[in-house]
Amino acid sequence: MNQKYWDKIYKQWYQKIQLSIVPLTAQEHLEELTHLKKRLTFLLSKFVSKNILVIECGAGSGHMSKFINKLGYNVLSVDHSLWSIKICKFVGLSSQLFDMKNPQNLNIKNKAIVTLGSMEQLGTQWEPFYNFLCEQHPYLVIHIEPFFECY
Repeated sequence: MNQKYWDKIYKQWYQKIQLSIVPLTAQEHLEELTHLKKRLTFLLSKFVSKNILVIECGAGSGHMSKFINKLGYNVLSVDHSLWSIKICKFVGLSSQLFDMKNPQNLNIKNKAIVTLGSMEQLGTQWEPFYNFLCEQHPYLVIHIEPFFECY
């Protein structure tokens, strides 16, 4: 993508900031999710074979884990919320509790780690998760933050 494209995106973003963060319209929310799915599809297809387990950290309701699964990958949805895990299991996803602020008890060696809009939730407490990733040697880490807040 060229600079004109990004200039347009950031100009729109700047205008939203000036308007005191006007909530996204349904169309803007859909566009954001579409871009996120396109980026994720490209990165997974380019760098991750189907026999590698994908672990989505901060999976929330499991919406994106379901999407990853539909692409043909085995997915483990992890989140710090017990209710999130219950939702993921209810919709048929493999899931378990995992706190990114205090990461432990998760084997990520040679797994593909995906974080989609979840790192920002750590605020200034990102270092334990970063160190965990460095120590555990996952196969690959894909981190994508949205342009706009979708919640």
